[in-house]
Amino acid sequence: MKTIYLQRQGSTDTFNTLNAINTDLGYYIEVKAWSDNRYNIIIVSTRKQDDDTKNKRIEITAVYPSLSDAFRRVEKELREELSEDATISDTIEKYCHNSPSYKGLADKYLAVCFYEKATETIRLYPENYCLVSFRHKGTKDYLRMDGATAEYLPILEEQAKQYEKEQSWTCHKDKSEEFRRERFAWLIGEALKKKDCHRKFYLTDTLIK
Repeated sequence: MKTIYLQRQGSTDTFNTLNAINTDLGYYIEVKAWSDNRYNIIIVSTRKQDDDTKNKRIEITAVYPSLSDAFRRVEKELREELSEDATISDTIEKYCHNSPSYKGLADKYLAVCFYEKATETIRLYPENYCLVSFRHKGTKDYLRMDGATAEYLPILEEQAKQYEKEQSWTCHKDKSEEFRRERFAWLIGEALKKKDCHRKFYLTDTLIK
């Protein structure tokens, strides 16, 4: 059975499938928490129809004891209306790098790579290939330490430019080098998931090992 992970949008109590891991899901899900345990649920089929009919849209506003109960309603609608057998995980994906958790919900990273302090490298999960070697920064081996990662070089080069650009950001001025390297790992990971949303990932509170 498919497990779907929703992502928090910013610092709100809105959760949806706009995250990279859900790019070819075939439908859009949004759950918005309001006051007094009210939840608004939207499910929209995004698959191309065989005819000119509009894509199916489901919208429900109801009271549920918890967010988890609202997710169970989403599962029911997916089964009955879209013939989709799926589980909505109670684990929420973080909106972005270093975003805090809210109201006791421990948002997680869906990590496909991580920064390893001992080797000063960013490594691919689960293969453990080296994607970035900070000890070789300034040489041709910086992004090319492992031949098995050659297919990812365009992504690594693009995100390396973003990493360098962010060094001058005011909000990063007082951040540690470890923070910035973890941020680099997050940037690479998001790009990798957009390229292949079926990549294996693991749930974690930090991208540093």
